[in-house]
Amino acid sequence: MILISIVIPVYNVELYLENCIKSCLSGLKDHDPSSFEIILVNDESTDGSLSICEFYVRNYEFIRLINQTNGGLSNARNSGLKASKGQYIWFVDSDDLIIPSIISHIYNSLNGSYDLLWIDYITSNECYIEQNKSNFEVTGEKLYIDYLNDKNFAWRFIYNRQFLLKSNLYFYEGIYYEDFEFTPRVLAIANKCLVITKIGYIYNIRGNSISNSCSRKHIEDLLFIQERLLSNNKFSEKMKCKLLLSVKRRIRIIFNMLIDNGYNIKDFDLSFYSDYNILKIEISWLYYFYKFVRRTYILFK
Repeated sequence: MILISIVIPVYNVELYLENCIKSCLSGLKDHDPSSFEIILVNDESTDGSLSICEFYVRNYEFIRLINQTNGGLSNARNSGLKASKGQYIWFVDSDDLIIPSIISHIYNSLNGSYDLLWIDYITSNECYIEQNKSNFEVTGEKLYIDYLNDKNFAWRFIYNRQFLLKSNLYFYEGIYYEDFEFTPRVLAIANKCLVITKIGYIYNIRGNSISNSCSRKHIEDLLFIQERLLSNNKFSEKMKCKLLLSVKRRIRIIFNMLIDNGYNIKDFDLSFYSDYNILKIEISWLYYFYKFVRRTYILFK
């Protein structure tokens, strides 16, 4: 019986992919090979990523490869979800690493029939410090409101595969911040979640990754996500308030980055947004205030 499926979407990550796969193999080496699988989803890479995938598929029978036409991260994850056979599924980004010891903690937690498990992480420029706190159980709503902050990363979760499939929970395709849209939907209906108080993942922050780039579409997609989730009748009022605050904070960060790159408020298509007029006033104020501050800084520098 396959207990864990690790799905790794792959797109032009030849510099990082092998280390990612090796970190997974290191964590799995002490466990029965029949109890896990690794699924590499090659999203039409144009660098040497495919060759790396093919090497590991040839040498490890529990590693499978899916080659597909480029469809983006959400599409690749959905392909992996549909092809997976494990009781639980873990979406690992191909430029990140897992901490091998977390695998045993995950295995030891799979007998609780949880909707999902949630792990801690560090960034690639932080030091790993072992934690000795006890695991605890929460509802998805409490996890979202009290513990997530604005960190909705899908790779922090190990999902019960049947829970996702029966609830028709797939990643929304064609948008930025797919985790921002996916995670709240999952947690709104998850009743039994286990928080594993161990650091199990190393998030590699690199400037050209999707989560660290910005464009006009990033803001438009965030507002689209907000509208989509606020209309979800599974969301409590507390979850909606948390969502609104999270989106607002993220938009302000991106907006300041865009102004630095020369964008103007007229470049934004926000007409689909229900509070469009209110948002336009707020963004206009931010735009002109920020320009004033920047000009003043340059003048007196």
